[in-house]
Amino acid sequence: MKKITFLLFLFFIGLQINAQSIVVGADTGTTTSTGNDPIDGYYEAFRYQVVYTASELSASMTPYDEITALGFSIAADYAGGDLLGYTIKMGHTAATDAATHSNLATTVVKSPFNYNPTVTAVGAFDMIVFDTPFVWNGVDNVIIEICSDGPNAYTAPYGEVRVTASVANGSRFYRVDGGTACGVNTSTTNANRPVIQFDYVDGTPPSCLAPSAGTASSVTTMSASLGWTPGAGESLWNIEWGVSGFTQGTGTVVNGVTNPHPLNGLSDATTYQFYVQADCGGSGLSTWSGPYSFTTPCNAADVPYTQDFESATTPAAPLCNLIVNEGTGNNWATTTVTDSYGFNGKILRYTYNGSNPANSWFFTQGVNLTAGTSYRVSYVYGGTGFYAEKMKVAYGTSASAAAMTIPLADYPNIMEDTATNAFVDFTPAASGVYYFGFNAYSDADMFYLNLDNIVVDLSPSCFAPTALNATVLSSDSVSLSWTAGAGESLWNIEYGPSGFTQGTGTVESGVSNPYVLNGLAAATEYEYYVQADCGAGDTSVWVGPFLFDTTQTPGCTTVISPADGAIDVPAGTIVFSWDAPTTGDPAVSYNMYYGTTPGDVTNLVGNFLTTSANIDVTDFNTTFYWTIQAVNAGGEATGCAIWSFTTGAAPGYCLSAVNGQWPGTTYTPATCDGVTVNNVTTNGWAGEYSLVNVTAGETYKFESSNATDFITISSDGGVTPDAYGTTPVLWTSTVTGPIRFYTHLDDQCTSEDVSRTRSVTCGGALSAASFDADSFEAYPNPVKNVLNLAYTTEIASVAVYNLVGQEVMSKNLNAAQSQLDMSNLSAGTYVVKVNVDGLVKTIKVVKE
Repeated sequence: MKKITFLLFLFFIGLQINAQSIVVGADTGTTTSTGNDPIDGYYEAFRYQVVYTASELSASMTPYDEITALGFSIAADYAGGDLLGYTIKMGHTAATDAATHSNLATTVVKSPFNYNPTVTAVGAFDMIVFDTPFVWNGVDNVIIEICSDGPNAYTAPYGEVRVTASVANGSRFYRVDGGTACGVNTSTTNANRPVIQFDYVDGTPPSCLAPSAGTASSVTTMSASLGWTPGAGESLWNIEWGVSGFTQGTGTVVNGVTNPHPLNGLSDATTYQFYVQADCGGSGLSTWSGPYSFTTPCNAADVPYTQDFESATTPAAPLCNLIVNEGTGNNWATTTVTDSYGFNGKILRYTYNGSNPANSWFFTQGVNLTAGTSYRVSYVYGGTGFYAEKMKVAYGTSASAAAMTIPLADYPNIMEDTATNAFVDFTPAASGVYYFGFNAYSDADMFYLNLDNIVVDLSPSCFAPTALNATVLSSDSVSLSWTAGAGESLWNIEYGPSGFTQGTGTVESGVSNPYVLNGLAAATEYEYYVQADCGAGDTSVWVGPFLFDTTQTPGCTTVISPADGAIDVPAGTIVFSWDAPTTGDPAVSYNMYYGTTPGDVTNLVGNFLTTSANIDVTDFNTTFYWTIQAVNAGGEATGCAIWSFTTGAAPGYCLSAVNGQWPGTTYTPATCDGVTVNNVTTNGWAGEYSLVNVTAGETYKFESSNATDFITISSDGGVTPDAYGTTPVLWTSTVTGPIRFYTHLDDQCTSEDVSRTRSVTCGGALSAASFDADSFEAYPNPVKNVLNLAYTTEIASVAVYNLVGQEVMSKNLNAAQSQLDMSNLSAGTYVVKVNVDGLVKTIKVVKE
């Protein structure tokens, strides 16, 4: 018993002496808690791949050393506890980074277990001991794949590891909630790579070394030359090959081959894999090396050639087709859609890049074409209707942008939001294999460009007409027209109610172009199709449907207000009104257009359902030109009159507020001591007002931080002014409650979206600056013609209002004594407001 114990002790001592470790990578950062890394708890499941190179491993390791454990330097914990079903695989690869997902054969080195990561210090690692050591061949890079199908708890923090930062394609991942990840290809790259420690022991080289670096050269549609690097001095090898994905042991085995080995009997457009094994004679056989992959090229297709993208593995191009990004935007990609802008199933789509324009090409498989033969390439394309997409179509002798030397079509403004059919007929000058290219070149920050159902076939012998049109002649007749397909002179048409199924409509044969249809129902939607008749029974395909409506375009409206040529129309809310047209079919709405020159009345104000509209017009002393175009299903009225009106001069005060109220609450001054400045707002604009609470009898100074701003005060909700002038304005309130404090850029009521401070000073010494009512005179009252005004200081201005708040006259006086001629006013009671040094005196005057 003692002897056995002693031997075991020596064995473990031997293992300890043989165990070694290597750290790969420099610690220059950490992952984020929500970012992806090998201890990712942010999603319920994840798959992760990372590559470490042979040159990094060979700094300490030698061929056939056995890696027994790995560990990451963990910077932050995963609070969810265990990562469930945590599995580690390793394999050999020629890849130098994680730019693409690897499907190469790997070995499970740590079977699924529940892993609870432990935070480590800088330079320390949380090691995971393998169930099965990984034997490094000393030549290839190694790939590590880690996955967990969870479901892992969503509990912050989610784990962080120390990494070498700013590494292009440093690692890659796929993660998901509510599903599994271990069987799904990784799809997204990280710009970092974890710092890792490998524990390893010295390995024993096998007596027969495995070959490596398998390649396939001279690959044709039917054959390939297989080659590899020998393991040592062997001269014979065994290979096993088959279609990609075959299980080793089920493939075709060929023994005793030489290097390289020709492989024949292959199929075009097929991906194959092969394994190779060294035959060392008396030293036995090596392990199998591989799989190594290659793909045979595609044979050129004959017409008719069709590409509907249904065979694609999204987002990649279908086999034998190619997607190339020639710019800095995004790339064409296949995707599956359902009723998306008129497209269904698998299609090709360009998705916008927010910063860079598109320059992406899709190339078809090569197609055999014969010189002098007319062919037709057809396709379906479309956008979203919101953004202008761009696409070019061309063909050439190879699948590259430089070879697309023969242009076929250019669509620089694709605004269609449905699937649009298009075709181009062409004749190649020389026989050969040609490729068709579709170039997305939309501007940056557009949306979707869609493409589907590409077909290359012989051109029809009878070309279909194009550019269908319809002109309504009366409520029951319409003139149909189109562009001839070639030289035909007769056509067949089929028409019926909108949405009818072709074959159930009314067919009229041998018609001319244009063709008048009579006997239609009034105000009804119809569709029609047209077909060229090329004689001798040869007809084109039907084209259409084209939708038309027998509703007649409405006639023109007549103006009510403002009257044509009206002057001194008060700026503000103006009521526009007009009479409905009396000719054509009834209008259902009205488009209003305006301009400031008679030859350019094209600015759309809006579409209105009634014959009047209230429009805010803020410009003074300006002539506006306007027109109303009645609209119905037949279209918009044309050739209608243009009317004009001119707004009056600015009244000297401003009760408009194009920018509305700011702030949205009523302000109450905190301190009224005649000194303290109370800021109503520090980010007000010109062309708006604030509500300020005031007290009757109190004197207020209203001020703007913009020294040239024009201020207007109104105590009646903006109907009439109480005080106005260039900042500051002094006013003794006659009311208690909220008043409006307007600021404008000038007395022309100009707005400006630039911040300024509106402030109020009140009470104290300001109250002494009140209007001396005893020193003011206004006589006679009642007055027949002339009202005399007098005050101890200069009267700046006077304004007269009727009892509904409309200003009926105003005058700048700038004199201590003056007269106001009221002889043209109707008899009644008027409000007269006198402005002296920013103070306003309001009196009532009776006009006889």
